[in-house]
Amino acid sequence: MAEEPQEAGRRPRLTPPMADARRAISDCLEAEDAARPGGIAPGSLFLIAVSGGADSLALAYAASFVFAKAGHRVEAVIIDHQLQPDSADVALTAQDTLKTMGIDAQIVRVDIAGDTVDVDNSDSGDTPRGNIESRARDARYEALAAVAETRQATAVLLGHTKDDQAETVLLGLTRGSGPQSIAGMQKVSGLWWRPFLGLSRATTEQVCVDAGLSWWSDPHNSEDRFVRPRIRHRVMPELEHQLGPGVADALVRTAELVRQDGEVLDQMANDVYESLGDQAGVGVLPVGLWQTQPPAVMSRVLRVVAKQTLGSHLSHTHTEALMRLVTHWRGQGPVDIPGGRVVRNGDELRFSAQ
Repeated sequence: MAEEPQEAGRRPRLTPPMADARRAISDCLEAEDAARPGGIAPGSLFLIAVSGGADSLALAYAASFVFAKAGHRVEAVIIDHQLQPDSADVALTAQDTLKTMGIDAQIVRVDIAGDTVDVDNSDSGDTPRGNIESRARDARYEALAAVAETRQATAVLLGHTKDDQAETVLLGLTRGSGPQSIAGMQKVSGLWWRPFLGLSRATTEQVCVDAGLSWWSDPHNSEDRFVRPRIRHRVMPELEHQLGPGVADALVRTAELVRQDGEVLDQMANDVYESLGDQAGVGVLPVGLWQTQPPAVMSRVLRVVAKQTLGSHLSHTHTEALMRLVTHWRGQGPVDIPGGRVVRNGDELRFSAQ
C-alpha cells in the first residue's frame, strides 16, 4: 500500500519516476500522432482503464497531465469484475481517487461465473479458455471496447508494465507458442495503447508514492494457484538470483527483436495475400505457393486469409494443422478452425464457414 496522500491542495513536486511516466505517454502520443494521416484530431478523447492498482493509477496521473497539455481529453473506466466481496468498494475508492486528479470515471460491472482455476491471462499466445481469469480478461476488454465505441474514444490506455511484458515472453517461451507469443504485447495495437511497457512495476508504484496516491493490491496477484503470481514471486526472483539482475530487461529486449523480425514477415505475408487478388478474398489458396515462399511467410498468409474470410484468429495449433494439409498431405479431411473449416481440394486450400 502506498503512503498516505499528501495534504489537500498541495501539488507534489515532479520526481524522476513521475517524469518517466509522463515521457512514456508523451512519446506514445507523439509517435501515433505522426503515424496518422492528418494526425490525431485536437480535443480527442482517450480512455484510461483503471483497476485501482498502482500501474493504472500512475497511468491516469501521468496521462491527465500529458493529454491536457496536448489539448486532448481523458476519462477513466473502472471495470468491477465482482470477483471479491469488496470489489464495489474498491471501484468506488478508485473513482474517488481519480476525482482528485480531475478525471471523470465510470464504473462498469461485469458478471463472471465459474470456478477459479490455475491459468495464465496473458495477452499473447495460446491461452487456455473457459476459466475465470481468461473470462475476466475477455469481459474486461469487451466492456472497455464498448465504452470506447459509445464515447467515440481514440484509444484506451492500459497499464501493462515491463514486468508484465517479461512474464508474457517467458510464458511464450515455455509453451513453445511461436514468435507471435514471444513478441509479447505491442505498445500500440489498434484501440489499445500500452505506453508503460518500458517502465517497471517499481516505477509505477514510486509514481503513486510521489504523487501521494494510495493504491489497491489485488489479492489474486499474490495467490500461488495462478500462473502469473507464481512467475512473478517465484520464477523471476529465482532467475535473477541464479543468472544475475536484468532478466526482465533481457526478456523485453528479446520481445522487441522478435517483433521487429515479425513485422517484416507480416508485410511479406500481406504482399503475398494481395498478389492473389480475388482468389484469396474468397478463401482459396493455391498449394503451389509453398514452393516459392518460406514456411514463416506461409503460416502468416494462412492467418491473414482466415481473418479476412472468416474473422478467425488462428492459434499456433490451428496454423500447424493447416500447414500439414500441404507439407504432410496424406488425403486427410477438413481442419476445423474458429468460425469455419479448411479443406484441401486438389491443389487448393479452401476456407469456408461451417
